[in-house]
Amino acid sequence: MLHCGKGQEAEAVQNWKQQDSTARAQAFLFTFERMKRYEGSWHSLHAPLFPGMFFLESETDCVPRDQEAVPVDEETEAFLRRLGGADHFVPMSRGIIRDGVTIVTEGPLVGNEARIRKIDRHRRLAKIEGPSELWQNEGFWTGLEITSKS
Repeated sequence: MLHCGKGQEAEAVQNWKQQDSTARAQAFLFTFERMKRYEGSWHSLHAPLFPGMFFLESETDCVPRDQEAVPVDEETEAFLRRLGGADHFVPMSRGIIRDGVTIVTEGPLVGNEARIRKIDRHRRLAKIEGPSELWQNEGFWTGLEITSKS
């Protein structure tokens, strides 16, 4: 995992792909589907899952010495693969809140309800706790629409 400026993630991936012409490493972004309301209706958008970061997948160490890379442990890698799949894209999840308990009914957050730390029903987002200390304190936001609450 490499750091870049927030809002410059896609540009950083493109720059890496242009620099690494031998394709020793695959550069990519994790993105997620989020909903945003404008012009009187809700629209689906893609946003970076980890603002200010992009990922490299490689068998060898190919990061230039002037860039600081943060290694991703196996547990975190498996978690991210389950969430984002081969496309590195986390689609919107949907769920309900019953008696104060969140139940995710569809999407990649099914079975990960215990990792949900906060839900912003207005923005249709959930703050997720990561499996490693990398995101333990901070967490990250992903799309979650709560369709009913009882």
